[in-house]
Amino acid sequence: MDQVHEIQMLISKLSDLDIKVPDSLQVGAVLSKLPSSWNEYWKKMLHSTNNYTFEQCQTHLQIEIQSHMRELQAINYKVNLILKLV
Repeated sequence: MDQVHEIQMLISKLSDLDIKVPDSLQVGAVLSKLPSSWNEYWKKMLHSTNNYTFEQCQTHLQIEIQSHMRELQAINYKVNLILKLV
């Protein structure tokens, strides 16, 4: 989420100069900063018919991160269980 914070800071600085950055550009900037392992998520958001705000994009990313973490924990649990059985 460091990239999102970086973009927030840039947008804030531009806003201080009375320069408005459209939400679609902000969301596009966030999506372009995602690692390649997030390609499926990136495609889903890019081709969505919804016009997400920057805040909505942040919320979606946070949910997605939490989901990935739960999946990793489940995989680690299964691996550890199998290792104990071997």
